[in-house]
Amino acid sequence: MTTISQVLLKARVNHRVLSLTREPLNPLMWAHYTNSYEGVVIEFDSIVSQLNSDEFVIPASKGDMIYTRTKPTNNDSSSYQCEFLNNTEEILKRTFLFKSQDWSYEEEVRVVGELQLKRSLFKTELINGRLMSMYSFPKGSITAVYIGYNAFRPFQVMADDLDDYILKQ
Repeated sequence: MTTISQVLLKARVNHRVLSLTREPLNPLMWAHYTNSYEGVVIEFDSIVSQLNSDEFVIPASKGDMIYTRTKPTNNDSSSYQCEFLNNTEEILKRTFLFKSQDWSYEEEVRVVGELQLKRSLFKTELINGRLMSMYSFPKGSITAVYIGYNAFRPFQVMADDLDDYILKQ
């Protein structure tokens, strides 16, 4: 008999997730995900980028994270298990859209695509020796790029090292 845990694991393996935020200027997000403001944030138009397309199993319009104090449990009672295993929407929500309330500051939206569709949304590329599933955004999808105020710090460090090297010569 297939267990709920096996179904959830299979869902994770067969899908790809794009995590987005509603708030590009949130200082906690910059500190957490961009290496203390060294990175960039790319803003997408959800319509042009087709992130609301029904071809995604969870489009952006239905991908709001559910922040909760307690995650749903994998209750294996047989009546619940039969009902759960026959509810694809519940399996996908349980797998991809629940997160601890501690992360609610992210205002996260997820877009989930399935790898096994006949006309896959993804192409697979070998990057640094690892197979990666890639989604190609249509032209005009990017509406803004925010550059962190420390984005050029690594270049400054390189320039300082070069200055030290030149001075020693």
